[in-house]
Amino acid sequence: MPVVLKLGQKVLALLAIPVLFIAGFIASIGFFQNRLHDAEKWALHSAEVHRKLMGLARSIAEADSGIGGWFLSDDPRFDSLASRARLDARQTMRQLRTLVSDNPAQAIRMDQIAALVEQRLAILDRQAVRLREGRRDLAGEDFINGTRYGMTVEVQDLMRRFIEEERRLEH
Repeated sequence: MPVVLKLGQKVLALLAIPVLFIAGFIASIGFFQNRLHDAEKWALHSAEVHRKLMGLARSIAEADSGIGGWFLSDDPRFDSLASRARLDARQTMRQLRTLVSDNPAQAIRMDQIAALVEQRLAILDRQAVRLREGRRDLAGEDFINGTRYGMTVEVQDLMRRFIEEERRLEH
């Protein structure tokens, strides 16, 4: 037996189709807006990680320059620059570890970077102690043996790979 619809039911059915289409369209806009918000959030997160990593590189360079300047000039005023930069580097490493803790692969890379940076900072700490004690000959050993240069190249390579991964994660 065929279904016979009254005029009011037919009008209601005709109105329901565009209303359902509009509701589906609005729902899809909301879905894509949430995805856009998530993408924006991760882009900002990656930018913050990149900014902190560049800050870490800058702190290491300042610490290195401070010790180098102190060694070359025998001027202890470089001590405060080098000490502050070493503290900044350690603080930035802690911040970076927190930022990447949600990504196990990046956390491992950060641990590798931090281990090398900490070795580098330990050498600079040792040089600062030796310079404070007036033992320039011992402080100069780390300049001569090239340990610092090799560590710099390795840290830069790890940082480059770290940044590449952050950029990949953005997309």
